[in-house]
Parts: sequence; C-alpha cells; structure tokens
Amino acid sequence: MLLSSLATSGYVDDAYKLFKDMVVKGWRVDVKSCNCLMSALAKIGNLEAALQVYGGMQDAGVKATAVTYTVLIDALCMSERRGDARKVFEEMKEKGCEPDVVTYTSLIDGLCKSGALPEAEQLFGDMTSRGISGNVVTYSSLIRGLGKAGRMDEVKQVYNAMQASGCRPDVITYNIMLDVLFKGNEIDEGWELFKEMKGKTTPDLVTYNTMLTGLSRAGRIRDAYRISEEMRNHGHVPDFITYSVFTKILSRAGDFLNEGLKLFKLMMGKNDIGHGSSKLEDYVKVRLLIGEEDSVRGAAAMHR
Repeated sequence: MLLSSLATSGYVDDAYKLFKDMVVKGWRVDVKSCNCLMSALAKIGNLEAALQVYGGMQDAGVKATAVTYTVLIDALCMSERRGDARKVFEEMKEKGCEPDVVTYTSLIDGLCKSGALPEAEQLFGDMTSRGISGNVVTYSSLIRGLGKAGRMDEVKQVYNAMQASGCRPDVITYNIMLDVLFKGNEIDEGWELFKEMKGKTTPDLVTYNTMLTGLSRAGRIRDAYRISEEMRNHGHVPDFITYSVFTKILSRAGDFLNEGLKLFKLMMGKNDIGHGSSKLEDYVKVRLLIGEEDSVRGAAAMHR
C-alpha cells in the first residue's frame, strides 16, 4: 500500500499527511500500514504523531495487533515515558492481545534503562511463567540493568541462565558483560570471558575499546598493549574512543612507552581523529605524525 511504501522509503511526513487525509475521508486503512507508519514516526522521534496514528486507528475501527502495541511501547520507552508504556502493556492484555517476547523485551529494556529493576524482573518472571522464553535482547537488557546497579552475582546468574536456556550470547551481550565485569573490578573474569567470546563469535571495535578501557583502568598496561596489537592485526580501524584510551595507556606505559609509541603510529596510519577529539589527543597525533617522540613523552607526562 502507498502509505507503508512512503513510510519505509523515508517520506514519513508525507505518509503521515496521507494517513490523516484517509481517516478524515473515511477511507480504509489497514493495520500493517498503520504499524509501519507508527514505527517510522517513532524512529524519527515524532512520538506524538505516532500516538495520533494509534488514536486514528481506533477511530477507524482498525484492530491493533501485538506489533501495534510493541511499536507503541518501544516508542514510549525511547521517549522515557515508561509509565505510559506500562499502561499500554496492560491495555494490550485487557483487550485480549497476548504480548510476545518482543513486546515483553521492549518493556523490560525500557524499565532496566530507567532503573526500575524490580518491575523489569517481575515482568521477566511473568513472561517465563507464561511459557515465553527470553531472547538475546531480553537477557542482554537484564544484564546491563543489573550491572549498572552493581548486582554482580545476579548478572552472572542471568548470564548462566541465558546459556542454560539455549539462548546464545551475541557480540552485544559479550560487550555488555565485559563492561560490567571490568567496572565491577573483576578483571580476570573479564579476560576469561574475552577468551570465551573469541571461541564463539567475532569481537568488534566496541569489544576492543571495552577491553582497552577496562585493562587501562586496572593498570594492566602489558595486557592492554597486547589487546591493541590484536585489534590492529584483526583489521579494526581505531575510532575516537580507541585513541582516547590509548593516550591514557601511553601515559602509564613506563618501560613500554617506546613500543607503545610505535604501535600508536601504526594504529593511526591515515586515520583522522577529527571531530570530537580533545586538544591533548590532537597534540599527540600531530607530534607523532611528524616524529617528535620527545614531545609525546611530554604529553604523556601532562596526562599523568
């Protein structure tokens, strides 16, 4: 239908105007097109318009589906209106539309991000009691929320339960777990998890940046140096975060400074730090490019 075609092609405002005209003129609108339009509006941050589409659906007698409610719940959570999201969830059940794992996960993720962990855990329990198994996003959301709250034992319980259920962690799950472990000062466990990860999936740039950050904070400079070498050998292009962390590593490198400087040169290559970099990082980059290693040593001293 034209409505969904416009929405998915990026003409969201035109699709919204068409929807309003169709409702005013009493033309038939189908639920799939409405869901598509609501999702497109939510993605561009126009929550109010998405809510109006939902209201227009009801006025036109279009019955909402699980997808409709899930899109609406997700949009409300993204706008930090989690109380309203919970109301929509309850309305969904009252109208006899059963939530699926995606619906539950959208709300669980929103609750975890807002720090409402007891509600998120209760909702997860409700979901599993209905025979609905969590997916990788469900478990990752819970792990992130529990980790942020410093509940390390429960983080590990959820991670173990995830694997026991047959749900395989993906790279995002591993990255969250690594971040949680390092922030919880469980450095050795983080290192072991990284080794496990490499046997099951491919680490990405976020993985390496997380490892570099965690090891640097823990003073594990030799290990951080090894990780940066591995990162380069696997062809990952450093970003602003990588450079930022690596300047801190250099400031603590001690006997490894000469090796670190050589690696930093190789990591940079023709990359441009550019937008968002600090004055110190720009200073380090420029000095390295012109070979003034003594100046970099001075920058490292400044950063101590």
